Amino acid sequence: MAKPEESNAVMHQICCSSGYVIPFILSASRETDIPAFYSDWFVSRLREGWCEWKNMYNGNIREVSFAKTRLIVFWSKNPKPLLERLDEVEALGFRQYYFQFTLNDYAEKPCQI
Repeated sequence: MAKPEESNAVMHQICCSSGYVIPFILSASRETDIPAFYSDWFVSRLREGWCEWKNMYNGNIREVSFAKTRLIVFWSKNPKPLLERLDEVEALGFRQYYFQFTLNDYAEKPCQI
């Protein structure tokens, strides 16, 4: 049975000879709430066309190229900072995206959206 990261590699990305990871589907992000806390950084990286990604399981750092990215999946509890910048994201050519909302059932805290 393939490890999860191997399955993702087969399903969502191509590695070219330069060592870049080139995802068709960019997941931003399941580990850090990029839309809520790092939207400025994310838009600047889209503009540059690449970023570095650290694998949370083995610590390896890979360069990720957005050259073939066709879809971005945003994971967030609070997408508002990025929602205000979606025009910029679209102007950079990334017009297909959707949001996965994280909702927690915390009785003492109201919904964060």
